[in-house]
Amino acid sequence: MFKKIGILVMSLCLLAACSEADDIRDRIDRQNERLAALENLVEQVNGNVLAISALFDESILIADFREKTDSDGTVIGYVLELSDGQQIEVTFGDELDPLVPVIGVDEEGRFIYSMDGGKTFQPVEGAGKATSTDGITPKIELDADGYWTVSVDGGQTWTRMLDNNGLPVNAFQANSTSGNSFFMDVRYDKETGVMHFLLKTGEELEVRVTNTVVFSIAHYTEGEEICLGEEMKYPVDFANVKEAFFSVPDGWRATLDEGYMQVYAPKAGEAGSYDIVLTLVSPTDLLAARTFTFTLNPVPVQPKWKLDWEDEFDKGVLDETSWSVVQRANTTALRYMSSDPRCYEFRDGCIVMKAIVNDDTETDPVPYLTGGIYTKFLKEFKPGRIEVRAKIKGVQGSQPAIWTGAWAGTTWPWGGEIDIMEHYNTRDRIYQTVHSHYTYDLGFDENPPSQVQVPLNPSEFHVYAVELLPDELIFYVDGEKTLSYPRIETTEEGQFPFYSSVYLFLDIQIIGEWGGPVDDAALPAEIEVDWVRHYLWK
Repeated sequence: MFKKIGILVMSLCLLAACSEADDIRDRIDRQNERLAALENLVEQVNGNVLAISALFDESILIADFREKTDSDGTVIGYVLELSDGQQIEVTFGDELDPLVPVIGVDEEGRFIYSMDGGKTFQPVEGAGKATSTDGITPKIELDADGYWTVSVDGGQTWTRMLDNNGLPVNAFQANSTSGNSFFMDVRYDKETGVMHFLLKTGEELEVRVTNTVVFSIAHYTEGEEICLGEEMKYPVDFANVKEAFFSVPDGWRATLDEGYMQVYAPKAGEAGSYDIVLTLVSPTDLLAARTFTFTLNPVPVQPKWKLDWEDEFDKGVLDETSWSVVQRANTTALRYMSSDPRCYEFRDGCIVMKAIVNDDTETDPVPYLTGGIYTKFLKEFKPGRIEVRAKIKGVQGSQPAIWTGAWAGTTWPWGGEIDIMEHYNTRDRIYQTVHSHYTYDLGFDENPPSQVQVPLNPSEFHVYAVELLPDELIFYVDGEKTLSYPRIETTEEGQFPFYSSVYLFLDIQIIGEWGGPVDDAALPAEIEVDWVRHYLWK
C-alpha cells in the first residue's frame, strides 16, 4: 500500500516537472519571438532616423519608391530611392508590446527621442543636427540586459537612454500603445507627385517624387456640358512629361500646351456622354492616363453673356452721365488725383490717363498729378462680367489700375475690392487681386489664394475681365481664365462680399514708397483705355 502511494507521488512529481519544463520552453519561445521582433524594430527605428536625416535635406528628392506591407497586406511604410543614391526605409503605424524609443527632430533640427510613444521628447545629447552635412546620425540598440542604448559616434560607444524620471528603460518593463515610429503617417499624392510625411511633432515634410508624371487641371467638372462647335480651355500644370497624346471621339479635337488643355466639340453630333483620354509618358516611359468626360448638347454654341452697357471713348469727350474725375483722397492710391487737363487725353479713339510731375506746387502743393475716372454715384454695374481693353506705359514708381468699389458705399474693405488689373513700375506682368475684411484685416489671403500674377507685355493692348458670380469671382486676360476666387465655408466674417453691385475705377497712381523712387525723367506714365463693356448673364 505504501509502495503504491510512493509510486503515485513520484508520477505526480514527474508530471509537475514536465509541465514546468514545458512552461519554461514556452516562455523561452515567447521571449525569443519578442527579441526577434525587437531586433526588427531596432532596424526600423534606425532606418527611420536615417530617413529623417535625408528628408530634412532640401536638395534631396525621391527618385523612386515601393510600398512596405505587413502580413495582412496593410501598407506600413515605403522603401525610398533618393536622388543622391541612398536607399532608406520609412515605417509607420507599428504598435507592439515592448516599449521602443521614438526618435525624431525638433523645430531647430536637433535629434530628440521619446519613451512614451511620442507624447513627450527630450534631446539626444551629443548628436549633430539632422540638417547638418557633417553630423553623425544617432543609432539605437539593446544592451545585454535589455536596456535601450544610443550611440552618437557611429557605434563606438553606447549610453543607456533615460525616461522622463532620469531612469534607464528596459524594453520589457513597459508597454507602448502609441507606435514606435516618428512618422505618424506617410502618403503619396498622385495628382501632385509629392510624398507627404506627417511627423509626431506635428510638422509635415513634402518631398517631390521625380520620375512620376505630375498633372493637375483647374476649372474642369466631370460630365460638364459642351455645345456643338464650343471650345473649352482649362489651365493645367504638369511635370516629368516626355510626351502626351489624346484619344478622342470622331469629330472631336484636343490639344495640350505648356499652360492649357483645350477641347473642341464637333460641329455636328448626337447628344450623349463622350470621353477624352489624355495619356502622359514620363521620362522613364511610365504611362499615366486621365479621362475627361463631357456631355454634348447638340445645339450650336451661344454666347453666355448679353451686352448690358459699353463705352468706346470714341467721341473725344467724357460721358458725364457715367463718368467723373476721381476725387483726391488722403490715401496712398488717390493722394495725387487731379482734374488737371494735362492728366487726360483722347487719342485714337481711346481715353488716356497720365501721371505727370507737378511743375506748379504753389497752386497745388503735391509733387505729382495723376489722372483717373470712375463711375461712382453715376453708373452701377450689377453682378455680371466687366471687360476693359487697355495698354500701359509703365514708369518706375507708377501704378496703373482697373478696379472696383462697392456700390452700396460699404466701408472699405468690408464691401470688397476687385483689382481687375494692377501694374507696378516697369514689370512684365500684371496682378489680379481681391481684397476684403477676410483677406486684409484677418490676413486670410491664401485660403483661398486671392491674387495671381500674369506674365505679359503691358505696353500692348489686352482685354482684362472679371465675372461676378454668386459663389465665385473668375478673372481673365484675353479670354483666358487666370484666377478663380470661390466663396468657401468659414466661420470668419467678410470672406465673399463680391456678389453685389460695384462701380469702376480707371486710373494711374504714383505709389512712391510701395514701388521705390519715382523716375521723374521718364514721366508721364500712362494707362490708355480703348473700351469698357458690361455684360449680364443671359
